[in-house]
Amino acid sequence: MIALLTILVAIPLGYFCTRRSTAYLIYIAAFAQVYTFQTASLLMEWVNGSAAAFPQTKSQNVLGGSSGYLVFTSLVYAIGIGLVWVGSWLRARRSARSVVTVDLARAA
Repeated sequence: MIALLTILVAIPLGYFCTRRSTAYLIYIAAFAQVYTFQTASLLMEWVNGSAAAFPQTKSQNVLGGSSGYLVFTSLVYAIGIGLVWVGSWLRARRSARSVVTVDLARAA
């Protein structure tokens, strides 16, 4: 769910919000809501016996167990912040390119 939010929302937020800080705040608030819902859903499945999200192995590697979930969600979060920046950069680049000054005295 958070990956879907990041793909669908991050770049448009950066592009359509005129202030980058506003876009960041909206993305952070949306991510927090979806992250909370996703975590609660996964925990309810885990309580019911599913081991898909949180394996029952005592693995010590970084991507094993619940630390893998932390690493994955943190990576998605960081990518989303980067995509908000990319959207803002695209808006600034497009607006800078569309402004053309014409010197009428020189054209005559």
